[in-house]
Amino acid sequence: MRFVFFVEGHTEKEILGPFLRRWLNSRLDQRVGIKTVNFEGWHRLVEDMPRKAKMYLEASDSGELIALITLLDLYGPDFYPHSSTSVDDRVQWATKHLENKVKSDKF
Repeated sequence: MRFVFFVEGHTEKEILGPFLRRWLNSRLDQRVGIKTVNFEGWHRLVEDMPRKAKMYLEASDSGELIALITLLDLYGPDFYPHSSTSVDDRVQWATKHLENKVKSDKF
């Protein structure tokens, strides 16, 4: 069992995996793998994420994949519509936008 997290940068990559692995594995009977993939910025994450998601979702070991998750800043990236100014608006818009690009229940 494993999760793959797509992240924007180095800090998320270095912190997220070890933190979640420690937290989950202390609470579960079976060990869970955590892989973080650094896209080195939100531009590349938004642009390259559909292709990389397909790669992970169609890999020979994809049966072990619990979920593919993307973490994206709500403030900073300028690809959100100008009308999406609140946290809730941006979360809803980005979720729909990115899910439509990947088209998988595991994303």
